[in-house]
Amino acid sequence: MKQISDGIWRWTWFSDDKGMNFNGYAVKLPEGLVLVDPAYADESVWREIEKLDKPSLVLLTNKDHERASDELRRRWSVSVAIHEAEAPLLAVKPERTFGDGAVVAGALRAIRFRRLKSPGECAFLWKERRILFVGDAVTGHPAGQLGLVKKHLDQPAVLDDLKGLLELDFDAILMGDGEPMLAGAKSALQSFCRTASSSAAA
Repeated sequence: MKQISDGIWRWTWFSDDKGMNFNGYAVKLPEGLVLVDPAYADESVWREIEKLDKPSLVLLTNKDHERASDELRRRWSVSVAIHEAEAPLLAVKPERTFGDGAVVAGALRAIRFRRLKSPGECAFLWKERRILFVGDAVTGHPAGQLGLVKKHLDQPAVLDDLKGLLELDFDAILMGDGEPMLAGAKSALQSFCRTASSSAAA
C-alpha cells in the first residue's frame, strides 16, 4: 500500500484479464477512514490499513467494484454503501444507500452517471481537495492516459456523461482501473472527450 496524497493511500491487485491494476483507496475523511472500491488484497494490506485506523465505511462507485467488500464487512463489522439504484445488483445487500447528489462520509458528493454500464454508477467529488473518484467512468491505462472499459467502448452516450464531469472543479482523478492521475486531470479529460468525440463522428 502506498500513500499517494495527504490522507489517501492506494493498494492494487493486478488483473491478468484486463492487463492493468485494479485499485482500492483508503481515505481519511471527516467521518473516519473510508475504503473506496476495495480491491482484493492479502493479509499484509489489511494490516497496513488497520495501522491507519479501523475503517468506518466501504464506499462503492458501482456494482462491479464490490470486490473485497464482503470480506472487509466481516473483518471489521463495517457498513458497505452504494447508490440506491445499484444496491439490488450487489451479491450481498449493502447496509447503506444514498441518492443523487448526496454527501457521503462528510465530504464526498455523489455524481450519478446516466449512461454507463449499470444504473447507479457514481463518481465522488471531494470538492475541498479537487479530487474526483471516478470508478469505471474512465481508466488510467497506460499510465498518464485515459481510456474506457470494454463495456463503454463504441457507446457515444458515455461521452455525454464524461463531458458532464467537466462542469466540476477537480485536478486529480482516482480511477478504479489503471493508474491515478494526480494533477492536470481535468485538462486530460477535456482532451480525451474531444478526441473520442471526433473519432465517434468519423
